[in-house]
Amino acid sequence: GLTDPYDICQDLMKNPDVEYAEPMYRRYAYDFTPNDQNISKQYFLDNIKAYAAWDETKGDKTMIIGIVDSGVEWNHPDLAANIWANTIEKVANGLDEDGNGKIDDYRGWDLVGNVTSTQIYQGKFQEDNDPKPISTAVDHGTHVAGCASAVTNNGLGIAGIGFNCVLLPVKCSADNANVQGIWRGYEGIAYAAKCGAKVINCSWGGSGRSVSEQQIIDQITADGVLIVVAAGNDGKNIDMGSQFPAAYDNVLCVGATYQSNKATSFTNYGYKTTVYAPGSGIFSTVPGST
Repeated sequence: GLTDPYDICQDLMKNPDVEYAEPMYRRYAYDFTPNDQNISKQYFLDNIKAYAAWDETKGDKTMIIGIVDSGVEWNHPDLAANIWANTIEKVANGLDEDGNGKIDDYRGWDLVGNVTSTQIYQGKFQEDNDPKPISTAVDHGTHVAGCASAVTNNGLGIAGIGFNCVLLPVKCSADNANVQGIWRGYEGIAYAAKCGAKVINCSWGGSGRSVSEQQIIDQITADGVLIVVAAGNDGKNIDMGSQFPAAYDNVLCVGATYQSNKATSFTNYGYKTTVYAPGSGIFSTVPGST
């Protein structure tokens, strides 16, 4: 077996001919600064000590972040290299190789598709069966994805916090921008977990507590997945149960701050809010390769 270098040093020090003995320590460069062209517009990297964090770890491809949202422009030049690839599925062959009921889901999944408000309220959710879980009409999911893990140190765009971490797009909004809302979000959370996501981001919410939603969160959390949710932008105390999933148990609930690190005027708050992070004036990726 391996011997602790400290023990070896102590033994050597017992020899009167040895002046001193000590291990060789591993050192690190301080505050790695990526070369992304718009990094100067990302004030929040300083606020959250991202540069110091990158000295510790730059993430890796085994860390999958599920972006359960309005879809992600997965071929965006500042996202593409970090987008999840389902290695079991063959591209666009019309077969379900991994047996999860989703055909050709090699880049994630679209749980809602091109539906109208009437169809949604009638419960007629049309899954696109489309390996491109994106709606260019809504930029929210692509913006969130860039925050989480845009490709960093690639000489263009922005620096994503996750650096080398992988993004799994799960689209839960309609293609039509006039049809507001996130639908089937908890099915999206479950899908992301089954695909191996270790962190699942949910920057959405609304009123109404659900036993089934809490059960989904509890089960996925018990399996070792971290579910990160937005506190919400209503300026309310969520402790009384005004906002979900923010007020559910077993989630990491995030409130918003200004560049000054003070809570924004719009953020929800309360004991259920686990942490606050920059949430105003955030420069990130949006559809259209920009």
